[in-house]
Amino acid sequence: MKIRSIVRAGMLCAVYGVFIVLNTVSGLWIESVFPYLFAVPILFAALDGADSPKVTLCAYLAMLILTLLLSSFTTWLIAGGMLTSGYLTGRGLARRQNVLLVFLVVFVLQFVVSFLSMSVLASLFGFDLAAETEMFPGVFSVITPLTFVIALALFESLLESLACILLGVVMMLKILPGSFHLSLPVNLHAPRWSAWIFLPLYLVWLYLVRSGSENLSALRDVVLCLWLADLELLVWEGYLDSFLKMNRKKARSEQEKKKEHIWIFILTFCALLPGLNLIVAAIGFIALVRPSSAKGNKD
Repeated sequence: MKIRSIVRAGMLCAVYGVFIVLNTVSGLWIESVFPYLFAVPILFAALDGADSPKVTLCAYLAMLILTLLLSSFTTWLIAGGMLTSGYLTGRGLARRQNVLLVFLVVFVLQFVVSFLSMSVLASLFGFDLAAETEMFPGVFSVITPLTFVIALALFESLLESLACILLGVVMMLKILPGSFHLSLPVNLHAPRWSAWIFLPLYLVWLYLVRSGSENLSALRDVVLCLWLADLELLVWEGYLDSFLKMNRKKARSEQEKKKEHIWIFILTFCALLPGLNLIVAAIGFIALVRPSSAKGNKD
């Protein structure tokens, strides 16, 4: 059993090496467009060798060495971060850890990598964000450059973490069928006050933007971050409320089940896409302010 795991881990290291070489030859195309591909080999190795953690660790170290030998400085950070995320995801799923906890760990790691690549590495290569403010006067008149970079890093790390976790879940369902059950934390509702402070926070932020005072720029960014966090709470509540309503309706035929799965996919897509997530947030807002939800969402 261990011999098979060792052989497969070696083959996956070779596949990872091919990804690194193709990335270098193609002008860093993979790390720019599909960085989560770097997590696929180590994810497969971790799940296939669930009973051989030492083999998985050796494969991870071998892939890390390949990254250092076959790539440049920028790829070390991006590919190395995604490789580490894939290793943590694979080991966490193989050990039956809480998926939400694994996602949070990967999300924090990817946020650090994204922020460093947008700030430190960009500065090393001569990119000055402050000099670019003249190109986007409408954006930087309502948000400071640093907060803008943090917001971009958060959004990028969210998408990359979701891609990594979903890849791991799909692989685990194929490699270890019947050993994994994914469910939403249905009891984790957003607090009811999140609906009542949504509009006041937006009005305060709008007032600070209209004032145009540079002394209030830090306060403006704080209010904007609080408003975005509150928006995410409403999106979560809207997604959870719609999901629970669908679960209450018992599907009687395969066609109804397929329709339900399509609706869940559309709902998830809308919840993750900026702009469309306002629809899901509106559903969450209505679910929190209506009288029937007061009993289930107490402060």
